[in-house]
Amino acid sequence: MKEFIQTLSEAQNANSDIELLRRSIAVESITGNETPFALFLQAELEKLGLNTGVSDFMEGRKNVWGNKKGKKGFPNLLFVGHTDTVHTNGWRDYWRSDPRADPFGGVDTEGAIWGRGACDLKGGICAAMASLRLLHKAGYQLEGGITFAFVGDEESGEIGTGVSAGVKDFLSRFYEWELTVPDFIIYVEPTCLDIFTAQIGFFIANITIRGKSAYFRLPSFLVTLATMGLFAGIARSLTNLRSIPVINDTFTGIFGSGKLYSIPSLVIWTILAVLIGHIVYRHTRFGAHVLAVGDNARAAQVSGIRVARIRLYALTVCGGLAGLAGLLYAGRLQAAKYTLGESDLMTVIAAVIVGGTSLYGGKGSVIGALLGSLMMGMLNNGLILMGLAVSDQMIVRGIIILVAVAFSLRNFNRV
Repeated sequence: MKEFIQTLSEAQNANSDIELLRRSIAVESITGNETPFALFLQAELEKLGLNTGVSDFMEGRKNVWGNKKGKKGFPNLLFVGHTDTVHTNGWRDYWRSDPRADPFGGVDTEGAIWGRGACDLKGGICAAMASLRLLHKAGYQLEGGITFAFVGDEESGEIGTGVSAGVKDFLSRFYEWELTVPDFIIYVEPTCLDIFTAQIGFFIANITIRGKSAYFRLPSFLVTLATMGLFAGIARSLTNLRSIPVINDTFTGIFGSGKLYSIPSLVIWTILAVLIGHIVYRHTRFGAHVLAVGDNARAAQVSGIRVARIRLYALTVCGGLAGLAGLLYAGRLQAAKYTLGESDLMTVIAAVIVGGTSLYGGKGSVIGALLGSLMMGMLNNGLILMGLAVSDQMIVRGIIILVAVAFSLRNFNRV
């Protein structure tokens, strides 16, 4: 460590760092007029070799970021700060006839650089950028990913501002997978206060999120098993262990037995379910949130995703689709029986895994699940045509699940 510090000390150009701060202070950046400073920062981030981007979070007001991807398997670090300062009302009157009268002058007086933001937001931003520049100059390259993000509209003091519009827009870059979700976040603004006001809401550390059912803090898997047994018992009680005939032609025509232009209604339902599911999963914010929570719930929570709510919605959708499957069963067989679907549990699990969904979350697709279902359907038909007993069919499906899980675990360990 001493050698490392010595190397950095020898490589540092203090005058260059001070000049960066001075140039930064010279760019006006009062809330509502952050864009000039954002564009200044974009140019500086490009000098560091980062891939930069800008976006309008409100008309004429920009966020800016720069990132560099790291090696696979290494963590991602995000430095975040805000680009705007509160108003400068009274500054010039207070420092009248003094070199410090210009809030964006950056003058060197009494051994310190004076200007709006010198000791907080601009000081923190410049220190963060200068640290990466110093590492490069000293010959060090980061193996993990790094992102600098500077957002507007974080300060208050003027009517209609300070509503965190900048950070809301920036978070959407994670939702839409424009930027990699960070493993750790550093808010760059230094302060002498004992408490961080932290409007950005990023200062969340050491959060442990486990597989809990939304709002009840129960393991989701156990809740699924418990409710399966609960509703199976209710079905048996309501039907008195008998099959209930379904004689409504409209119902059976819509759910399973009918046709539309010679196309079976089951095929139409399948196409609709796959199409809607694929669009929601791959092209909406909700789908991106589901994928993020499955991949890394902790990172999703830190990036602003309401993990408990997403889990609640996902489980609700799952239950609704299971209900739809029950309706299709009843319509197809023209009868409702308490045992419908019970034997499909292993087949469905195998189909999803074979279709490429990871048991560890964060990977999968609706199209893959469809292909997995078709493969398992062909396998079941093949086993029946071969004359295998039901017990033998269950053994084969169990083996398929074990093999698929083994491959899933192998790929997970490689990541």
